[in-house]
Amino acid sequence: SNITVKIGSLSVAVPAGTNTDGEGALKDLTVTVPSLDAGVYTVQLQVSNTVSIGEVEVLDDDSFGEADLPGALEPLGDNLVRVFHFNNANKTWSFYDPRPEFAELNTLSGLSNGQSYWVLVGESQNVTLNAKAYSLTCLNGECWNAIVW
Repeated sequence: SNITVKIGSLSVAVPAGTNTDGEGALKDLTVTVPSLDAGVYTVQLQVSNTVSIGEVEVLDDDSFGEADLPGALEPLGDNLVRVFHFNNANKTWSFYDPRPEFAELNTLSGLSNGQSYWVLVGESQNVTLNAKAYSLTCLNGECWNAIVW
């Protein structure tokens, strides 16, 4: 289907491979919106001859990026078991474990925008972290999930 998106007066590039399901609903549409100040904007989405209009809120750049632990992963609640991060620049691992006995041993104090993390959960969970939706899963007892903050 031919898909176009306008946010405010800007035409937004739609990634190749974006498509719709059998009922015309978009599947996994993600767009990058450069050069917009924070605020609420009208969104016009057109799929073939069907037009839908809504709103989107653009947040300040400061709304994302660095986030302190444990607050950054609070949406996981008691399901969070552990987080590991590999720093490719200095080839070191760091970790965060929420159990009180690890409070003095944790070497990971925050999450940085664009960095990869391994998150161990107790059971499968859909969650939003840093304004991104994740489906963290367990399969045959394996509950490690890679995310990009």
